[in-house]
Amino acid sequence: MKEKHGYMMPDCLEAPGRYLNAFKELKPTIERYCRTPRRSAVQAGGHIGLFPRELSKMFGAVYTFEPHSENFACLVRNANADNVFPMRAFVGDIRGSKELQLGKSTGGHAVGKGAGLIPTFRIDDLALDDCDLLLLDLEGYEFYALIGAMLTIAISKPLIICEENKKAHNQGISPGSIALLLRSRGYREPTRINENLIFRHKDAK
Repeated sequence: MKEKHGYMMPDCLEAPGRYLNAFKELKPTIERYCRTPRRSAVQAGGHIGLFPRELSKMFGAVYTFEPHSENFACLVRNANADNVFPMRAFVGDIRGSKELQLGKSTGGHAVGKGAGLIPTFRIDDLALDDCDLLLLDLEGYEFYALIGAMLTIAISKPLIICEENKKAHNQGISPGSIALLLRSRGYREPTRINENLIFRHKDAK
């Protein structure tokens, strides 16, 4: 682990710019569609904490999940605001544990085979009734995380931003499955920012 550009990061990561730019692309959408006061946000795929750090400036509480030990150690240092609640865990459709498969980059670790068992929770286990944002980047596991968030979604109707790309196929998920699931819960056809799908509930103002 090292400090560079004011952030803690794994030794193999050269700079945080790619991840900061990714948040900047999403920030205007979050500001537009999450009305103030912005209450709780759930962000999974916490990586080294850049997204939860920025979200902590916008929301009353940020719940973030990251399964990889070194990433998580960086996250708790980079996103050390009092309203950030980090958990070293996966989110999915069941409570239990899943194996961590290491990716080629620090942002590529995923549910798979390899590097030990990691606790797995459902977003619904947080029992939130004030969730205004779900922001998921789970290397293909987003569909399962949404299944584990159905009660939260029904109660709070949050803005949902989730990555969708070919990695979902590795988790047994077909293209369009996320949109089909959320349409059945009252969400509009998604818009897209790069690989991120943006879903708003039909009753959202």
